[in-house]
Amino acid sequence: MNWILHEYLRHKSQATIARELNQRGILNSQGRPWLGKAVGDLLRNEAYIGVLTYNRKSRKLGAKVTRNPRELWIRKENAIEPIVHRDAFRRAQKIMGEGRVSIPEEEMLLRLRKVLMKKGKLSKTIINSSPGLPSMSSYVLHFGALRNIYRLIGYNGNQEWFDKYASHQRWAALQLSNAARLRDAFERLGRSATLNASTECLRIDNVVNVVFRVARCRNYENRPLRWTLQYRVRWPKGWVVAVRLDEKNEAIFDYVLMPSAWLTFSRRMFWFSKEVYKGRTINRFDTFEALSRFLIECVGKEKPS
Repeated sequence: MNWILHEYLRHKSQATIARELNQRGILNSQGRPWLGKAVGDLLRNEAYIGVLTYNRKSRKLGAKVTRNPRELWIRKENAIEPIVHRDAFRRAQKIMGEGRVSIPEEEMLLRLRKVLMKKGKLSKTIINSSPGLPSMSSYVLHFGALRNIYRLIGYNGNQEWFDKYASHQRWAALQLSNAARLRDAFERLGRSATLNASTECLRIDNVVNVVFRVARCRNYENRPLRWTLQYRVRWPKGWVVAVRLDEKNEAIFDYVLMPSAWLTFSRRMFWFSKEVYKGRTINRFDTFEALSRFLIECVGKEKPS
């Protein structure tokens, strides 16, 4: 639920979220593929913030179930432990409400062109703050990705940003695929392995965590090559598998394996050089297959409890 909420707040449509869940082989609570409507129902369910509502329906003896009017509903706050943040949930409700705009799509695009002519550029902040303009979320729900919205009004936008984002998505998808391959390898050995696509973490035997990340190269003139990993507030204890990109961040340089304990400090970026970090050797591999064999051997020494 937290992943779905996070992706929706990043302006992904309900249909897109359902498609990505299905692509990752994640089924709904009934064991079936996801539909956009099911994602919407989940996003509207106040039980996730601890609110339960009773007396929605009633049934008299021998009669069909009927829906009660809203004034007869009994709504109880803090009935159960919430699992998502209330503010994030409310923001999602606001986005869904804004998505039901009453103006035609052609008018939405016309207004957006007028703002572009006035401002000379567009951004999420400009769109959300312009009077008379639907929110960025509404545009995404009606027209899809930001790049497509800009294309429809003839605006190129920040091409460099688009290219970097597309590159990041490609490498992140590769790492998610690698995680799935490693999961399958452990399962073939009779070990328990669960992949959480939203956190990019593989959990083995409910004990060992392996996080998959992308390390981008920082190539500064007259300085040795260095790589960075974007810091996450909660790195689970275990291992980090990073694909290191080449000097231009266009191809794979190698794969590295390091303890996640190295990354448990409060910086936005984790920096490391080609061979070592603070005197500690990083295990490096030319291929993911070689890294997998090494990691399977290391984890294999730890007997499942």
